[in-house]
Amino acid sequence: MTQVTNTTRPECDKLNKRTADWNSIYPFIEWLHENKMCIGVWRDPDAPYTNDFTGETGTIKEMAEYLLEHPYPYGQSIENLLYKYFDVDPAELERERRELLESLQPEG
Repeated sequence: MTQVTNTTRPECDKLNKRTADWNSIYPFIEWLHENKMCIGVWRDPDAPYTNDFTGETGTIKEMAEYLLEHPYPYGQSIENLLYKYFDVDPAELERERRELLESLQPEG
């Protein structure tokens, strides 16, 4: 087996230090979803809004009025919310993980 190098992996290290927090928060957000609750974002009511799925346009206020009767989740996966909370770049984290896996591959 190949020896793992002491290469710095800041995103991996950052996330590893917060594993217990991740494991506490993730089930709570799942519970929110299971109970038809979600995390919201405050926005300027007069700001323009475009629905990425339907292409409809309007203002944040118009969208909010619609959402009072038709709520939907914030639109990000739990993982992405936690990456943002822990200030972890998911693309860089994936790159570091792949680099680590490659370093574990037998040479030859």
